[in-house]
Amino acid sequence: MGNWANKYYLDPLHTPDHRSPPTFDSAYGFPNGRKARVMVATEEEMKSAKIPLEDRDYCAHYLIKYKACKAKNWPWAVKCKHEKHEWDYCEYEE
Repeated sequence: MGNWANKYYLDPLHTPDHRSPPTFDSAYGFPNGRKARVMVATEEEMKSAKIPLEDRDYCAHYLIKYKACKAKNWPWAVKCKHEKHEWDYCEYEE
């Protein structure tokens, strides 16, 4: 294999130090600035809806609506495709 791995993985030009802070502007690409994100679902709502810890993010309120729709319409959960699409789109944008 040779020494190609050290050439690229240890060269700071190709692999920057992950422990250093970012050197770019965090608002780059947002001409009017970034909109502050707000957590809509509260901790109590997420606990009562039994949302797993890995899904407790800025899209949790969509997941709560989706799970409630599935519980209401079971076994015809396909009726909740709009709620699932909203949650999937939020996760994609996240």
